[in-house]
Amino acid sequence: MSGGGRPIHVESVTRDTPWLLILMVAIIVGDLAMMLARRIKRRGLRRRLEIDDQTAVSAMSESGVAGELTIALM
Repeated sequence: MSGGGRPIHVESVTRDTPWLLILMVAIIVGDLAMMLARRIKRRGLRRRLEIDDQTAVSAMSESGVAGELTIALM
């Protein structure tokens, strides 16, 4: 075809951001961070309770109360 003019070059580009994927990954990372924080908090609390229990048992045994409790429980 003669006289049609210059050829046209058309390029269509789509750049979508996967927002749902980003949101799901953020939720999973946040959930894992909360579970880790809870585990660290419970571990510290458990250690403090063990130390308090050991202190209480040693204090009771020094005052002779532990022997009385053992007899009372039997």
